[in-house]
Amino acid sequence: MQTLTPMRNTSEMALRPQSSKPTPPAVMSGQTEVEVPFVSPITQDTVIGHMPHDRYVSREGLFGIINAFSTVNADKPIYRHQPVMGPNGKPVYEMATATVDLKPYSKTQRGLLGGLIGSGALGLVGAGIALAAGIAVAPIAIGAAVVGVAVGAVIGKRSVEGDTVSIDYEKKPVVEHRFDGYHISQSERYSPRTQQNGETKNVVVGTDFSYWSNVSEHQVGQEYYWQPYARHSSDHD
Repeated sequence: MQTLTPMRNTSEMALRPQSSKPTPPAVMSGQTEVEVPFVSPITQDTVIGHMPHDRYVSREGLFGIINAFSTVNADKPIYRHQPVMGPNGKPVYEMATATVDLKPYSKTQRGLLGGLIGSGALGLVGAGIALAAGIAVAPIAIGAAVVGVAVGAVIGKRSVEGDTVSIDYEKKPVVEHRFDGYHISQSERYSPRTQQNGETKNVVVGTDFSYWSNVSEHQVGQEYYWQPYARHSSDHD
């Protein structure tokens, strides 16, 4: 895990990321975290488009008549972090720091996670076997889940045994976001109403509309930067 912190520099316009991977800083024995400086693109919150707010449209009474003739306003702003561009059309960079966590993975936590995964996986297998054999599902599934906990815990612990952590760099593209419109979903809302014949019936009284933005990422030219991160040996062995 890492935390990024900008460090403003008066010569930001002249800053450029290295073309090759930087040399990681030395880590002293016993350090659990380290502040690693790196060149990062400057970003700012920018409105990239608009879409409607989620809304409920009633079909009853005066509200139903008004809604039938109303228009939908796309007035909800969509924000994304966009790179700041310089006069030359290229991203502007600054010095930032990443707080890199150097603590190895916990065998206890990985054991618990492995146990949960194992119990779910073998529990489903046991239930499938029981269904296929036409016998009671619960005892077989529970037994398989118990075995899964034990097996998953052992595998989880062994997967991080001897884990060591070093500082490495990931080559990341500088991206800008593009608003490509929005998606709409709707669901009818029902409520009981008494009919002329005296019967009670569920009828549609309105519609709920929900909107999701469709945003894509695009690299700015051929711009990259190197972001530091904690490299765990157990993730790469």
